[in-house]
Amino acid sequence: MTNMVPDSAPRNLKRTLEKLKCRANSNGECFGGEITESLREARVALGAHHVEILQTRSLLMRTMKSLGEAYPAEKGLRFEY
Repeated sequence: MTNMVPDSAPRNLKRTLEKLKCRANSNGECFGGEITESLREARVALGAHHVEILQTRSLLMRTMKSLGEAYPAEKGLRFEY
């Protein structure tokens, strides 16, 4: 089995980031639950299939891990605009 990246991943991530910018605290941090909720909202807004969002989340987590970042469960994730 291979890791598949859906064609909609860039569109899903862009829409998710737009949502996260609104949710970030004053330090520009977001938490894992906020990211997951933003991914769900992007799925609804874009009409993406649930599996595409799961694949996009997996892509996001692998990318963060390759950059030395942990997916933010309790720790905040800083977004630079």
